[in-house]
Amino acid sequence: MTLNILVTVLFSLLLTLSQRVTSLSTLGVSGSVELLVLVFVSLFLLTVLLAHARVQHSFEFSQVMLVTIDEQGKIVHASKGFTDAMQCNFEDLHGRSLSEYMSEENASDLLKCGAQGQSHFYLPEVKLTTFSKTKLSLSLFADVIDDKDKHTQTTISFQDISDKLMLTQALSEEKELLEVTLSSIGDGVICTDKASRITYMNPVAEAVLARLTKEVKGKPFGEVMPLFHEDTLEPIERVTDDCMRQRETLGLPELTCIKNHLGLVFAIQDSISPIYSKSGEIIGSVMVFQDVTESRMMSRKMNHLAHHDSLTGLPNRLLLQDRLAQACKRADRNQHVFAVIFIDLDKFKNINDSLGHDAGDLLLQEVAHRLNRGLRNCDTVARMGGR
Repeated sequence: MTLNILVTVLFSLLLTLSQRVTSLSTLGVSGSVELLVLVFVSLFLLTVLLAHARVQHSFEFSQVMLVTIDEQGKIVHASKGFTDAMQCNFEDLHGRSLSEYMSEENASDLLKCGAQGQSHFYLPEVKLTTFSKTKLSLSLFADVIDDKDKHTQTTISFQDISDKLMLTQALSEEKELLEVTLSSIGDGVICTDKASRITYMNPVAEAVLARLTKEVKGKPFGEVMPLFHEDTLEPIERVTDDCMRQRETLGLPELTCIKNHLGLVFAIQDSISPIYSKSGEIIGSVMVFQDVTESRMMSRKMNHLAHHDSLTGLPNRLLLQDRLAQACKRADRNQHVFAVIFIDLDKFKNINDSLGHDAGDLLLQEVAHRLNRGLRNCDTVARMGGR
């Protein structure tokens, strides 16, 4: 029953009631009962009208952005919150189509939802143009009210999502900046959750592991990043769990290596740290590492050259002195003796002079090879160099 019908019925009842009251003295029992019924019905209708008036008043003065449209999409009611947002009066909106203030795409979406006969629908983002040509970013919630007399109205609630969109944009830009930064640095970066499962890898880490983040996301760290000691080949395990349990940054052990799924071995160094939330709770870990394969190989080569003869590969004078010092200490501790033998190649100068230095170098290399072949692992053959 619409408001107009309620008002008409109430008016008729009040008119009838006033006529009966004038003839109250002539009413019998049945007439008194009828009069009492009229009074109760009138009070009921009056209560309904007052309730409707209160709802209407609450709607019109609500600071929430509310609007009611009819079957043609024309505005029937609008709250103060909506008129304030649109920067106009209700008279400026009444009878005009809501789609006039919406983008073409949003108006089409609204029409489509109405045509599908949905009683409730939601549009996550719509654009409204105010009377001052300002663009509003809003979400739309709609309830379709279908009365028995076939007059359908739709009550729409708008919510301003401008701050939400700005925050989303800021977070997106911050995330993009972070990813660009992590992609630009020369170190590998691998992030895990608190269960030590991979959540992110930057391009350097992807290149070392020969895998993309989407291929390994959610997999255990130890499976994706199998660490081991270069000399002992012993696996280095649970580094992410240890750093989160101890709540501190841990350095990777010396001579740490990794073998990717292609069988390629890389020497790495650096550290792994826990990741904290704003509340101080550990939510994961981040490993930052450098590929030091070339530098470690160069370091080994330089160390070898510093202690070995470049021609024969035998220990040089410096390494020989160190091994002699160790041999003396062992002999003194274990009460035994050891022998030192000096070997000179007679007439070696004649070979250089007659056959050339290349032939002399080949002779020295062959002598060194034969001497090494006949010795134990604990023995040392060294070249003093030029004497």
